[in-house]
Amino acid sequence: LVLTAPSARPPGVFAQETMLIMLHGLMSWLLRRRVPVLLAAFSYPEPAYSAEYRLMYSRHLAFGQPATALVFDAAWLDQPVHQDERSLKAFLRDAPHNVVVKYSDRGSIMARVRRQLRAQPPEQWPTFDRLAHDVHMSSSSLRRRLMEEGGTYQQLKDELRRDLAIEALSHSSRPLAEIAAELGFAEPGAFHRAFRRWTGLRPGAYRATTPAMP
Repeated sequence: LVLTAPSARPPGVFAQETMLIMLHGLMSWLLRRRVPVLLAAFSYPEPAYSAEYRLMYSRHLAFGQPATALVFDAAWLDQPVHQDERSLKAFLRDAPHNVVVKYSDRGSIMARVRRQLRAQPPEQWPTFDRLAHDVHMSSSSLRRRLMEEGGTYQQLKDELRRDLAIEALSHSSRPLAEIAAELGFAEPGAFHRAFRRWTGLRPGAYRATTPAMP
């Protein structure tokens, strides 16, 4: 299914970017889980900062398309709404911040796992079985809960490594080999391949587009 806003005069790029973020944020809030985006399509040419789109929308992007749209599994439309009048009032008090940022239910198992990973350096991240023990669940129950919320342990680790890598590349001039080791990669080449898979750019190219802070 496609979310789009066709118009005789298409809105500017910023308006289209914001529209998609708000629509996705609202839908995710209604379901109390982040809805996976299968494809983000844009009616304009690929911008110079398109690597950020993989963080904002989806790893799968298409530019120069007939319409700007988000594509997701139609089965999500059959899911029940998990909000009520009380939560709506709280939601409106925090708007628009809670709509613009990527939705995250702090009470979800995925949020619990993210918090646990953030509290430790990557080289100390637990095995899946150890993680299940730490959150007081069996391995099968934890795996099922993560799948119900649309994720896996490996996906969560990859996303956090990606975010830590982007932060290090954007706000420091540290050598790439040092960043790779800190993120738990055995050798820099593995880091380069992973970062390109995450963002479409190699670490050095990404850093060149974002001036580092001392």
